Amino acid sequence: MHTPGFQVSKAGESARQVSERLSAQRIGRRRRRWPVIVIAVVLAFLLGFYLPDIVFGFVSSALVAIAPESGGLDSELPRSVSVVLGSLLVLGAAVGLLRPSRSEEAWRKGALAERRVGRILDSLQRQGIRVIHDRKMPGSVANIDHVVVTRAGVFCIDTKSYSGKLEVRARGTQLWVNGRNRSSLLEQAHRQAEVVRGVLASSHPGIPISPVLCFVGTSVPVLAPGEVGGVAIWTSTSLARRLRRVAPTVLSSDQVTSVAEVIDTRLR
Repeated sequence: MHTPGFQVSKAGESARQVSERLSAQRIGRRRRRWPVIVIAVVLAFLLGFYLPDIVFGFVSSALVAIAPESGGLDSELPRSVSVVLGSLLVLGAAVGLLRPSRSEEAWRKGALAERRVGRILDSLQRQGIRVIHDRKMPGSVANIDHVVVTRAGVFCIDTKSYSGKLEVRARGTQLWVNGRNRSSLLEQAHRQAEVVRGVLASSHPGIPISPVLCFVGTSVPVLAPGEVGGVAIWTSTSLARRLRRVAPTVLSSDQVTSVAEVIDTRLR
């Protein structure tokens, strides 16, 4: 859903473009290095094909050295074993050479999460909420995923898609996800809110601007604090409910539109 008169912006567009650029670079590298890839695959098959014979011969020789009267192993391995093992190594080599990088996969996953959150936010615009997606932060390569303007103020929402459990440590000052310290996300969220505050400083000073981290696919305990270090902690499943419940009312409907227009104009 696009607000008339606003710049056309899609949730997750920047992340999608980065993911596609990394994918194109990966495919380009593979095309340039196809002879090396072919050689690697052939070597993988040969290794798998002859490895059983080598191991079988080594075991047989070791058995003779330990017990000469045994005469070693009597029979040979079926050739099908070599073919199967060689094929498995080829498959493993192909997967390793052709699969997307972790960075590419992370950007793709992030883009999907932003789109999911974007759809939820867009559905709220019928209720007078204004939503602006994917805006560049001035002087930075970073972007603001979503800016939401309601009658209670402005919310800068940074979507994050991490697997694992969210934890709040150090007496409510640190944010951890899946055993990793993600407290830098709090600083990032505050910087985004400051950018929007600067955009509105001359035309709409004093409006409440709240930084929000919205987690998608992350296990957030029911009893987890709703705020860490001054940043609201929401999930995609609680997002709509949270925005409907915020209070008190500080903006009129016309002011909501006016504020959104300023943000839309100033943030490209």
